[in-house]
Amino acid sequence: MIPNKKKFKNGLRKITLASISLIGPVIFTLKSGDILYLIIGSIIMIIGFLIGAWGIKDILSGFFDKPNE
Repeated sequence: MIPNKKKFKNGLRKITLASISLIGPVIFTLKSGDILYLIIGSIIMIIGFLIGAWGIKDILSGFFDKPNE
């Protein structure tokens, strides 16, 4: 059913890793008066977004690319 299972599993791992970065908004809003926490929260959110986008890309390419197994 899934032509390229290796890419699909790799994409799921990336999505799981990106879900860990959901702590970013909490850090961002919890200490909104301190610049250091704003920067750290923003960086965590950006990294989580990028890893999630790469995970979605891998999942979709796992479905639509030709199998290499």
